[in-house]
Amino acid sequence: MSYMEYTSLDGKPTFKQKLRISYLRNLKHLTIGSNWFPTKSSIFCKDILKYVLTVGLSGFIFYIAILIKRPKETKAEILLENTNKKIDKISIQLDKILNKKKSTTIT
Repeated sequence: MSYMEYTSLDGKPTFKQKLRISYLRNLKHLTIGSNWFPTKSSIFCKDILKYVLTVGLSGFIFYIAILIKRPKETKAEILLENTNKKIDKISIQLDKILNKKKSTTIT
């Protein structure tokens, strides 16, 4: 009765009838003859899941690719960095020594 009321030209279905028809159309399986068709909601959920997995996995693969391409610090770079730090310390000490000599020669 609800379907007939909902689909007829002169019908004025109530809210309850509209709700019942939307339940039938979206959440129940359709069988025509010997052919079985999945529900609209299951097709929608499958499409959403496929999209989420596609985007999620591509992002994960992109992240892994960035981690693999990241250059690792070599021994030469570590030694160069240590040498630069030592040179900086020496230059600071030399500046202190020069400042002491300037202050003693002026007075």
